[in-house]
Amino acid sequence: MARKTSLESGLDQFQQESARELKKLLDQASKALGDAESFSGDKAHEAREKVIALLNEAKGTITDKGREAVELGRETIGNAQDRIESNPWTSVAVASGFGLLIGLLVGRSSK
Repeated sequence: MARKTSLESGLDQFQQESARELKKLLDQASKALGDAESFSGDKAHEAREKVIALLNEAKGTITDKGREAVELGRETIGNAQDRIESNPWTSVAVASGFGLLIGLLVGRSSK
């Protein structure tokens, strides 16, 4: 079985944390809406305000997680760029190998 890269592990962790956080906030909002059905007047207004606050919190959390994902992507690109710069001939050889492979596959399919 192939070993997960740090990017794959980071993305998996990000996805799991995001899903847990979103589920928690949606459960709280759902509970508050359920409570609001039995209230009238000021209590209904308070429940509505609580739901709005929870949804704003969810929006903030999603925004924060999005920023984390962008930062992780930038870090990964930076690592790849560092690796290419430190091993330029290896990178050229790998790119040439892929080019040769694609050329062979295209040449075979056109015959």
